[in-house]
Amino acid sequence: MFREMRRKQQQIDQELCIEVLKRNSTGVMGLIGDNGYPYTVPITYGYKDGCLYMHCAKKGYKLDLIARDPHASFTVIDQDLPDSPKFTNRFRSVICFGTAEYLESEEDRREAAMILTKQSFPEKTEDDINKMIDVKMPALGGIRFTIVHMTGKESRFVAQERTGKSMPIPKPGE
Repeated sequence: MFREMRRKQQQIDQELCIEVLKRNSTGVMGLIGDNGYPYTVPITYGYKDGCLYMHCAKKGYKLDLIARDPHASFTVIDQDLPDSPKFTNRFRSVICFGTAEYLESEEDRREAAMILTKQSFPEKTEDDINKMIDVKMPALGGIRFTIVHMTGKESRFVAQERTGKSMPIPKPGE
């Protein structure tokens, strides 16, 4: 159903993909837009138990697209550092494929807001977060993105630093 990564030696395992999702708080969600054009939007998220949770307005283009077709992707760039001497970048990223749904119930929207706020602001207490959610709840929408497939990739230099193992230089066209 999903294509295999071409440069498998640069693929990161599922455990590291989840670590990346947990240590970041912003990504880009891709939806199937009007007239066949992709619609991508940067958005704050929180990760829990195989799902990403996001906040949103209660109406809008993003929700119209989700209602029409819930298939979506979500990308997080964990690092991207230029390495000028080598004419490359030291990168790590994760892409998730899944389905997005608008959270109808206040209880679900409150839980989504709690998950993403805890991830974005770990120094805040649950009491502080609940007070903020109480104020914003009348206008607060929520989205749950259920991950069905996830893959991550890092540059060979980042992989070498992380694992201590040398990685072969790819041949042209690989």
